[in-house]
Amino acid sequence: MENLRDRLKQHEGLYLVPYKDSEGFWSIGWGHKLTSTYGPRIRKLFGAKIEKLLAFRLHKPDIELSEVEAEELLTEDLYAASDKFMRWKGAYCPQLNLTRSEVCVELIFWVGYTGFLKFDKMIKAMENKDYKLAALELYNSKLGKKYSSRTKTLAVLMWEGRVDG
Repeated sequence: MENLRDRLKQHEGLYLVPYKDSEGFWSIGWGHKLTSTYGPRIRKLFGAKIEKLLAFRLHKPDIELSEVEAEELLTEDLYAASDKFMRWKGAYCPQLNLTRSEVCVELIFWVGYTGFLKFDKMIKAMENKDYKLAALELYNSKLGKKYSSRTKTLAVLMWEGRVDG
C-alpha cells in the first residue's frame, strides 16, 4: 500500500490549510474532503480543533494542520476507500492483483465509491479480465480527458498490472 500512498501524495499535493478542490469542495491535507461527520479516532486526534474543521459548512475553516494530522487523515481516508473497494472486489472482481486493486482504491479515494461505480465500462472489462480494455476505458473517460496526466498513470498501471521499481 506504500506505492498507493506515495502516488496519492504526489497526485493530491499537501495543503495544511483548507482549499477548494477542482469541484468546489473544501479540502485539506492530501485531498481530504471536509465532511460533517468524523469518527471517534479523528475527533480524539483533533480534540477542540474538530469544531474548526466542521466550520466549513458556514465559511472557510480557520485551521492549519500539522503534517502528522494530515497523515492521520490520509490514513483514515485510505482505510475507508480500501474497505469499500474490498467489499466490491469480493463480490465482483476477486481476481484483481494488488496493482490493479490499488488503481481502484485510488479512484474511490479520488471520486468516491459512487463515482467509481460510474466507470461501468471499465468495471465490466475488469470483471471480464480484459485489463487492457479497462485501462483504455479509464483513460478515455470524462475524468481521463479532464485529468489526463493522473488518469494516464492509473491506466498504465491497470494495463500492465505491476509497479516497476
